[in-house]
Amino acid sequence: MKRLGRAVRKYGIIGIMIKVMKKIAYRIFAKLDNIDKKLVLKREPKIRKANKGRYDFLENLCKNNKYKSVFVFYPYTEWDLPIFQRPQQIALELSKRGDVLYLYCTANHEYDNVDIYEEINENLYLTTEYDFIKNLDLDNRIIHLYSTDIVSETEEIEQALNREDKVLYEYIDEIHEDITQALPKSFMQKHNYIINNPDCYIVTTADKLHEDIVAIRKDRVVLSTNGVHIEDFIYDENIAKPGIIEELEGKYDKIIGYYGALAKWFDYEAVKKSAEKHPNYAFILIGIEYDGSLKKSKLLECKNVYYIGKVKYNELISYSANMDLLTIPFLINDITESTSPVKLFEYMATGKPILTTDMRECRKYKSVKIAKDHEEFASMIPEVIELINDREYRELLIQEAKENTWSKKADSILELLRK
Repeated sequence: MKRLGRAVRKYGIIGIMIKVMKKIAYRIFAKLDNIDKKLVLKREPKIRKANKGRYDFLENLCKNNKYKSVFVFYPYTEWDLPIFQRPQQIALELSKRGDVLYLYCTANHEYDNVDIYEEINENLYLTTEYDFIKNLDLDNRIIHLYSTDIVSETEEIEQALNREDKVLYEYIDEIHEDITQALPKSFMQKHNYIINNPDCYIVTTADKLHEDIVAIRKDRVVLSTNGVHIEDFIYDENIAKPGIIEELEGKYDKIIGYYGALAKWFDYEAVKKSAEKHPNYAFILIGIEYDGSLKKSKLLECKNVYYIGKVKYNELISYSANMDLLTIPFLINDITESTSPVKLFEYMATGKPILTTDMRECRKYKSVKIAKDHEEFASMIPEVIELINDREYRELLIQEAKENTWSKKADSILELLRK
């Protein structure tokens, strides 16, 4: 009863009900997933027989002698997600090496529609055939996992190591239910098994995460922050300007932008105070409303704050290139102290001024201007905007973007695996 009382005080009755529902939903999903797997196993021989040519192609591809490494992505998510981030970018960069094959095994639920396999480029394929590929007789296979995966279990890692596969684990975020939702016990068991197993290779993306790992082990670990494909953020004057941008340019002196998740770790109060202090500036929010926190914040009651929803990766440049200041207003907590924001490096590549809250991973870069509190964040906006006319500052932005390309991140991963 004491434990229940503490939980009520901490989360409230509604919070506890939400947590219980999440656990029930997870268990139902797990049972349905097991039923589906059994049905697939029954159908598998017939499917493979009917598609023999396509399975032969996959096998011959994996066994092609030109490949030193065959990466196999564990199918916990999909390729064509609304947010195009590290897993897709790393896969693309690795596949640009002529001696690397990358097989991105997709969960194939909502955004992807793959029939056995689909070619993205010569060395990168989407496929639904994780089980088929992991059981091929290969001596250069690398099972590629991410810490945001709550689907795979410890047994999967043990089997991979027993097959003498390499296991590559990317520790990319603080482990927290605000990011991954309900966390099953098996998830933490797997995570602890990997980080304590010297046979596994670990990539960390932030200093805090790296420190957590090297406190346990120092071998087969590398720090590789997030990055940018610079060419995707070079503005072409021929790109059509979004209608909302044209509309706001006619109403406001400056446009302040943010894109990314709108979640509990976003500092809504910092933006609200900034919007109130600068009514002649428009504040644009782009991205997925992750957990309902945007609505609860009542930020959109500010007349000069505009939420335009999610925008495809290849369209982001048409927005960011037409803004006067790019921001990352995050709260300072365990999640954000362990976050290497992908958008930070994309912002750099645009050559536009950057203002963030006092996050550890942002303080590492000279081109990023840091505000220590809400008042300072709001007050710094006009002076940081003026840096757009500073040639040396713009050169610094591009220099730091070039130091953090996805190509360099992929190189560090290959170096780790091939030492």
